[in-house]
Amino acid sequence: MSPISFSVIATVASAAGRVAGNLQQSVRRARLEGERRVLQRQHRAALEALGDRVVDLVREGTLTGASISPEVANVETKLMEIDAKSAELEGLSTLEGRSHTDHETAPESGMKPSRSHRLRRPKGGS
Repeated sequence: MSPISFSVIATVASAAGRVAGNLQQSVRRARLEGERRVLQRQHRAALEALGDRVVDLVREGTLTGASISPEVANVETKLMEIDAKSAELEGLSTLEGRSHTDHETAPESGMKPSRSHRLRRPKGGS
């Protein structure tokens, strides 16, 4: 074989390696984003349960910290899990940025970690 054919084979092999690496990163990103969305849904469900419990207790006139602590703990647990997934996604984005510096730019996921999911008081008086 001539040196030119080895060069072509090396170029194709290198491109195939990059494509395989990019595919693995994309699959991992999609899995992490899916897991994060599941955790966000669980967080919303925990907030809903907390809200329902608080409304019931307020109506009964028996609202105490001890009576709602399991729901608050569940909400905080889901929040920590969401933050962990967000940090993992952020780390993956950083790694992708480093691995793409020698060729094309890393694709952006469009999802940034957000802390806007913290417990807040509802607007208005509902």
